Amino acid sequence: MAPETFCRSPFARGLSPEEAQRVFALGTLTSPAEGERVITEGEPQDQVYVVLDGRLSVCLPGTEDRYTSVGLAHLEPGECCGEYAFVDGKPASASVVANEGTRLLAVRNEDLAQLLATDAPLGRTIYRNLLGLLVARLREDNAMLDMFRPA
Repeated sequence: MAPETFCRSPFARGLSPEEAQRVFALGTLTSPAEGERVITEGEPQDQVYVVLDGRLSVCLPGTEDRYTSVGLAHLEPGECCGEYAFVDGKPASASVVANEGTRLLAVRNEDLAQLLATDAPLGRTIYRNLLGLLVARLREDNAMLDMFRPA
């Protein structure tokens, strides 16, 4: 059976226990070491990750053009990453680093896309959930940018 954290995650919202189990069964459990990069900005990304335990840090690392690392977010149990690349097929837009005690469910994009294409009701639910996650992140970014608006 799929762990409770996955079933309660925004990614799995609205799925029946059987549907959640089908999605969960596609993935593999991974426990990256503290400080290990799970996703690297600019590189192709072929998996969606759901945090089951621990925490991930999302950042734009320092580069020649970016003189310092920019922290963007922390992902807690139930949250996911890699969904941008799943939706648009482009390289990762940020880097994601594991913190201590992190355990993830990694689902290959190809496997997830095939399941969603062959089960329309499941596909609608997952895509609606992903759209909701992306819109929520966009609204958070807009609210942050609004802080820079002149008074």
